[in-house]
Amino acid sequence: MTAVILFSDILLFGIISVVGWIFIRSLRNPLLPQWHTMFKKPGAMASGILLAFFVTIALLDSLRFESHFIIQTLLDLCLSTLNKVEGPSYSPPFTAISSVLQQPLLTGLIKGWQQGSLTTLLIIALTGMRGRVRGYSLYHQLVTLMTGRSIYAWRTFFISLWLVLSCLAVFYQWSEQYFIAGTDKLGNDVLYTALKSIRTALVVGLISTLLLLPCALFFGLISGFFGSRVDMMITYLYTLINAIPSILLLAAAVLLLQTSHIQSSDNHLLILCLILGLTSWAGICRLVRAETLKIREYPFVKAVQLLGLSNGKILLKHILPAVWPVALVTVTLDFSGLVLAEVVLSYLGIGVGEGIYSFGTLMNNARLELVRLPVVWWPLFCAFSLLSLLIVAANLMSDALQAFFDPLRRPE
Repeated sequence: MTAVILFSDILLFGIISVVGWIFIRSLRNPLLPQWHTMFKKPGAMASGILLAFFVTIALLDSLRFESHFIIQTLLDLCLSTLNKVEGPSYSPPFTAISSVLQQPLLTGLIKGWQQGSLTTLLIIALTGMRGRVRGYSLYHQLVTLMTGRSIYAWRTFFISLWLVLSCLAVFYQWSEQYFIAGTDKLGNDVLYTALKSIRTALVVGLISTLLLLPCALFFGLISGFFGSRVDMMITYLYTLINAIPSILLLAAAVLLLQTSHIQSSDNHLLILCLILGLTSWAGICRLVRAETLKIREYPFVKAVQLLGLSNGKILLKHILPAVWPVALVTVTLDFSGLVLAEVVLSYLGIGVGEGIYSFGTLMNNARLELVRLPVVWWPLFCAFSLLSLLIVAANLMSDALQAFFDPLRRPE
């Protein structure tokens, strides 16, 4: 067994590790922004659980190994019950794998809820015995769970955790006997294909965001701070980019990419992220420029200029922290747009390369199946459901970030 490492896997683990490190450090350092306070809102807590589920799926799908000349991931091992059997073409949801069922639907539902409940209770017991949050025992927070007086939305946290774990356990029980989301034309499980597409969505969204954010901050800061000809040139640049319809610009860039005869699917995916990042920074740049134009006139900026501080230190130490909240909230919204842009490109057949699972590819393959009689609707429904959960969770988290940075909306 040999480990297989792709560059996109390294970037994905790196981005998630940095975000996790910043969050954990903010819990322990009173001088840093207390990010965990935004989880006072039930919507933020529920979306955090959903995003943690999607991130876990993506990380499991990024741990690859080669055994007997076959490359698999840890997610493939976890979903072995979904991938080990090929069924008939276009089988509808909950088609039996075998003619003799050992476990009815109701039995699988009861066993799954029991397993999910026991797992949730175990997590509650462990966190209650060992966890600490700002000097308060989590056990004390669990005691106040029934009364709803906790400073955080623990009730929503444990209910959401129980629902996610229970649904996973129920689907695992059913997957041994049924094709839960049906099969496609080749007899492959649709649910397995949709779950494998989660990694592509997160890779495109996170890596593209990582690329567009530095460009937007750099051009927006120097444009708003220096003004004059620099401001005019950068304004013309992002105005030109905004004048071109985004889908046409992306499609043209991807079509140019396809002429380079790139063989590796992973490299094709990374260059697609590069194109998405370099063509999507104009909106955030405009907001950062507007904030910089306002902040540079504040008295504290004038004071440090009179003290002789260099322009670079003023931008990094005084203006960047002030415009960072606006950029962060906007970039979380752009994450959803980047994921949808990849879906649209893959739906048009010019997105990710061959051999990579994607929601757009799954929808594109299901497009022609909608005209069949009877209608084959389940591949499109499964992909649309998981994609909608990811987008809604990301948008709820963005709303929680906006409320955290806005004193008028910040929860007390």
